[in-house]
Amino acid sequence: MSKRTSGFTLLEALAASVIMAVGITAAYVAWLACYNNYDRARQASQAGQIARQCLEQAKVSGIFNLPLGSMASNGLYQWVGSYDPTSQTWVSGTSASKYVINGYSYYDVNGFPLTSATSPAVKFISVVQITDYYPVTSTTSAYWFDDQSKRCPVVFVQQVNPTRNLVSMGTTMVMGGS
Repeated sequence: MSKRTSGFTLLEALAASVIMAVGITAAYVAWLACYNNYDRARQASQAGQIARQCLEQAKVSGIFNLPLGSMASNGLYQWVGSYDPTSQTWVSGTSASKYVINGYSYYDVNGFPLTSATSPAVKFISVVQITDYYPVTSTTSAYWFDDQSKRCPVVFVQQVNPTRNLVSMGTTMVMGGS
């Protein structure tokens, strides 16, 4: 019989190291998954704040102060653009203002508006589509509203890099309330 001294054999130390490495790797993968879920939830929350802010501005503007659209192929009147807080106007198309470029608004990771579409800080893009249902028309280029008319602003917010839709939020505004 051989007399064994206290301590670990090389094989035992190697097995313990492998178990430790697997445990540490599993903990890191779990942490990374939790962080990614947290980050996605934070971005969705920020996009929701941007959308809510824009919808509240539409409500403050009121049914008659939102921009009028043009007749779309589906027979509805639609307008697409964004709200510029500095000029307090709705801007669409190729019109440009301080915070609206080609009808889109650009925001950083904290939801602050940006003045450049090409800034590396751009994290979110938003656009508003206002659809008018049941307007009373007088010509093909002008229309007005009666008590059956509905105005429906919908805000779309996308994440930039990677591009994915985060939020679409809307409301229906009618005569006498919203």
